[in-house]
Formats: sequence, C-alpha cells, structure tokens
Amino acid sequence: MRLNYLTISSIVLVLILLMLVVPAVSYINIPVSEGIYIDDPRYSAPAVEVPGSKVNITVYTAGKNFTIDEVVLIAPNLSYSSSGGGIEVLEVGYLSKDYIYITIRLSDEIKPELYDIIVKGHIDEEYIELLSPRSLWVLSEWPSVLKVFHVTDVHIGLYLDGLSSSERYEIYTVLANALPEVNVIFCTGDCVDVGSDISSLKDFYLITNQLRKPSFIVPGNHDHAQVHTLNEFLQTYYGRYIGKPYWVRTLGNFTIIGLDTGSEGYLDVAQLNWLGEVLDKYTNKTTIILFHHPIFNYPGEYVGTHENLNPLMSKFYSSWRDNFNSLKQLMELIDKHPGIVAVFSGHIHRDAVAVYNGRVWFITTTTACGGRPYYRGFRLVYIYANGTVKIKVPEGSELFSDTSAFNAETVEETRVYYNDNMSVYMYNIHVDED
Repeated sequence: MRLNYLTISSIVLVLILLMLVVPAVSYINIPVSEGIYIDDPRYSAPAVEVPGSKVNITVYTAGKNFTIDEVVLIAPNLSYSSSGGGIEVLEVGYLSKDYIYITIRLSDEIKPELYDIIVKGHIDEEYIELLSPRSLWVLSEWPSVLKVFHVTDVHIGLYLDGLSSSERYEIYTVLANALPEVNVIFCTGDCVDVGSDISSLKDFYLITNQLRKPSFIVPGNHDHAQVHTLNEFLQTYYGRYIGKPYWVRTLGNFTIIGLDTGSEGYLDVAQLNWLGEVLDKYTNKTTIILFHHPIFNYPGEYVGTHENLNPLMSKFYSSWRDNFNSLKQLMELIDKHPGIVAVFSGHIHRDAVAVYNGRVWFITTTTACGGRPYYRGFRLVYIYANGTVKIKVPEGSELFSDTSAFNAETVEETRVYYNDNMSVYMYNIHVDED
C-alpha cells in the first residue's frame, strides 16, 4: 500500500500531538542510594562473559554495613536471580572498609543479552536496591569481529546551533541501536562539558543507557573540569555516574583497554606501568586502546620508532610533545607489543586517521556534539580477531583527510515516545532533504 502525502502528514501530526503530553525522558533510574553504588562492572566497561562463567561485582559501601540479600540480572523480556534461578552467589567479602565484592556464577542456560545488574540488600534495617545498567554482556560465543560505532566529545551541557548536546547525543543512540553494522560502541571522552556538573552527568547516564548494545567509555579533559580532587572525581562525579577512569576487558581473542589522559593530555607513570603489566598479561590478544587525547595530530601514514621520535615530533599532538617521557614510554609499549592494532581518541573535534609502521591504526573522530570546524559525526570501524582493521568511509570522502567520518548533522532531531507500562518505546527521526 502506498501512503499519500495526506496520510504521512497525519502521522506526523499525531506524533507531534503525542509529544505535547509524553515527556522525552529515559526509563533508567539514577544510581544514588545513601552514597552506595555498584563500582564495577559499569555501563562504561561492562563485564563480558559466556554462560557458565563467574562474574565479580564490586560495591562501594562508603564504610556502611551493607548486607546482600539477592543479585538480579534483567534485560528486555529476561530476568534471572540468585533466589529464583539462573545465577548463583558463590562468595561475598570485603576488599577494604569501603568496598565489598560479590562473586556470582552464570548458569549454562542463561541467554545471551546485555544485562542490568541489581544488588538488593540492607543498610541496618533499611532496604536498598543498587542498579548498574547494561553492565554485563553475555555472549553465546566469542566474537570474530567487533563492529565499532565510535563517538567522542559529547560535551553534555552545551547548547550550540539551536540544539542542546543532550538532544544531539540522543541521535547517536538511535543510530547505534538501529545500524546492523554495529555491535559495540566506543566513547572516548569529554562526556560532559564540565566534570562537576551533576545535572549533565545524569543526562549522559540516562541517554547512554538507552543503548541496547554494549558501550566502552573513557574520560576526557572536560570530565576533569572544575573537579578539585581525585576522590571527588572517583566518588562524587565521573566515577559515580560513569565509571572507572581506566580499565581492561577481555572477550575471546580481543582485549579492550581504557585509559585516562587527564586534564593535561598524557598518561601518568602509574597508568603506563599498569598498561605494561596488562599488555604483558594478554600478549597474544588483538588489543584495542581507548584514550582521549590523540597521539597523532594529523592524518597520514607514519614510520618511526620509540628509540628516535624526533622525525615525528611535528606530527604528535602538543600535549604529548610537552610530556615527552610519557610519549616515549607509551610508544615503546606500542612498538614492543604487536597485538596492539588500534588506538581510538578524540579531543581535536575533527577527523584524523594515522597508520603507524603499517600496523597500528590511530583513529581520531570528529566531535559528536561540540563545536566543530567541519561537521559533527561518528565513525564505523571493523576490527577482526586476527588483527585486521577496516574503516568504513562515506562515499566521496578520503580516509586520510580531516573529513573521513560520517556526518550526523543530516539527522535534524529525534523524539521519544512511550506508554505507561513501557510496552511501546518509539523514536520519531527527522532527516534533512539531502
């Protein structure tokens, strides 16, 4: 049946009328309960397992006496619990006065999905539920390819060119959910524009957790902005609403490592030493690294060695040039670990793909929602278990250029509608004439 112009106009009108009475907010709750929350795993670095595996859950208790009653896993149309079946609590113990751990075992029959973790318990006589959405990715088998949707520099809290960054960011969640070419999302920092802005952190949390595919996220310099201490960063702001600043996850033949280049744009000694230990441990894996500040400032193909970086100095981003010892130690790790095939970054708000020694792809993508010299957009990258990297480039674009990602500004806006019992959750997407 063909729809005529009048029919289409009527559909749009109905949706606009619905928009006036149904608020566009997410159904995911904010994880705030007496200062206690699930510290790991999180939606910024979900645990990745197969049926029958063990999963470790860490809870920040703020020194309170928290008693565990039950652990629950939920996903659309699926639910498992330690009391009802599907998972078993094996052990509960203290890591320190502020942290406890819970070890669970997944049953062999658990269905592959992206699960929320809920921990139910008591503080003294008060009942409490802790939620960590989209934090356990259960696979039927280890993947042969990661189909990456890369976004960066979301800058929740900005309002530019007639749209808030929150409105823009929701467009990317729609696209990532809809595209069959995508099975994982990478976000490389500047999640919010001001790191101490709790309202923006909550918005980032709410919008990101509308994704139905796993997301791996690292902080940028703006996520540190106006945050005065490491403790505040970890327990009041980024750490509470997004997750750990650096982490590692393995899935089959892949290792994904997230790092924090901080407010100054380089890796400190503690992270570099930790990175070296992780790379030595997973030496036979196809390894992907995420951090905010890019190594290479310009697209192109480069040849060099950590033993003499001088010929490449003009190609490195300024924050790495200014912290040469950090740069040299990182490049030494990259040179000595052939499993590293891709490094994802952002920060410069334009595209830059660089290939180092014909082996390592340094992939920098334009801003998703911030100010830009060209356009706001995203990138699609396929990384295979054998180490092959393929970058999908829009028709008419060149890989080694400032404009090699996909332009998301052709999507003008999205609207969200849902009914009271969440049996319907609908996006209305508007695109421009081109």
